[in-house]
Amino acid sequence: MRTGRPKILLTLTPAERNALRKMAREGSPAREALRAGIILDCAKGWDNQTVATAHEVNLMTVGKWRRRFGVARLRGLEDASRARKVKKLDLIGEGEGSSAVTNFESNLDVSVNEIYQSDGLKKRVTLRDIAVHLKLHLSTVSLGLKNDPRLLPETRKLIRESAQKMGYFPDPMVRALAAYRQAIRPQAMHGTLALLAQVGDDEVLLSQLLKVLCNQAAKFGYKIELIECYSVGRSKERLTRILRSRGIQGLIVLPPVFGRKRTRRLQIDWEYFSSVVLGHALYHPVLHQVGNDHLANAQLLTRKLISLGYRRIGLCIDEQYASLHAGGGWEGGYFGEMRRQKDIPKPFYRKMFDPDLQCVHEIQRWIEKERLEVVILDTDHNAAQIYRYFKQISVACLVCFSDHFSGINPQYERVWEAGVDFLVHLINTHQRGVPVFPQRLLLRGDWVPGQTLDRMNL
Repeated sequence: MRTGRPKILLTLTPAERNALRKMAREGSPAREALRAGIILDCAKGWDNQTVATAHEVNLMTVGKWRRRFGVARLRGLEDASRARKVKKLDLIGEGEGSSAVTNFESNLDVSVNEIYQSDGLKKRVTLRDIAVHLKLHLSTVSLGLKNDPRLLPETRKLIRESAQKMGYFPDPMVRALAAYRQAIRPQAMHGTLALLAQVGDDEVLLSQLLKVLCNQAAKFGYKIELIECYSVGRSKERLTRILRSRGIQGLIVLPPVFGRKRTRRLQIDWEYFSSVVLGHALYHPVLHQVGNDHLANAQLLTRKLISLGYRRIGLCIDEQYASLHAGGGWEGGYFGEMRRQKDIPKPFYRKMFDPDLQCVHEIQRWIEKERLEVVILDTDHNAAQIYRYFKQISVACLVCFSDHFSGINPQYERVWEAGVDFLVHLINTHQRGVPVFPQRLLLRGDWVPGQTLDRMNL
């Protein structure tokens, strides 16, 4: 025999069923879509436990909306209005030239001066003080100071201006305590982040990237979903619709490895998302960026070679790769450290290295003409080709993953983790859309001694 409180059986009219289905579709606020989905599943005859498991909510939440819909139907799914006291504005006497003042801000200035300037601002202003002064809820003031888009722009502006006039400033110790408590608390799943990439460029690198991003995002309660964004025929509207329907809040953009400017553009309705791009290769739009400090890496490598006794240092890089992924940083770092040399070797620019005889002869003539002692190459893959053909030359790499080659390890994993941290910060501070002033977070790599600099008798 079944025990417990009997559940309320729900029977929907065709009009109610259509309205609930419309609420559950994409584009509706998340809370309305959740409530509509709960009622639709309850109308199928499911019990509260089954519905709660399907929607990943508390059992009491299902019972609450089942009861409210049973009593008030569709109106029962609306948020209850909050009672607020009406502000009473002081009136100016007839002899002062005006019958009444309805400008709230002018009254606000007077009350602020009376309350907070009388004691010389000795009392530290808190969120509760601002809430009491504006007669708003404490959570509303907190959202306003965070510039949360769920509040009206006028309300946000009023809260921020009032906080400034009252002398409010965040307490760093309280923030540190909150961050500590958040870090040690088991993270619940908050939402989904999307990795926008071109599948097929480098499957091994993409799988490593996805693994690092998933592990780092899980620390903040997010999961990562890989989405192909450069496929032919996918319009701006369709891609935006896919992202919003999946409840994605933040985007991590991985530009294609190569391509013209038109292929390195990404068309999305950016105002719905917080976004970060990894690397330097995205041409449009200009978003917040997290990547390697290629200028500092080239300076570190060149300085290290000079300290080891090398003087004739040559630079051999792929011109297109250096332009897309380093943005001129490799040449800048190299020439910046070599400026004290009287005769700087001329760099050798080439296309993606193909070890045919013509390319080998060109590099050999360049090495002999410039009397080089060591060659700086862009990647350890290209260094392997050079190292095989020219046994007498020392080699160093600007991007080095192998312990065999000397050079700079770019520490891509650190960059990817910093990208997730930056994106979560943008989501928490409600920074969406294309930024007016994009920020760059550049991380320097580490020196790897390797085994390819021991061919010279220094």
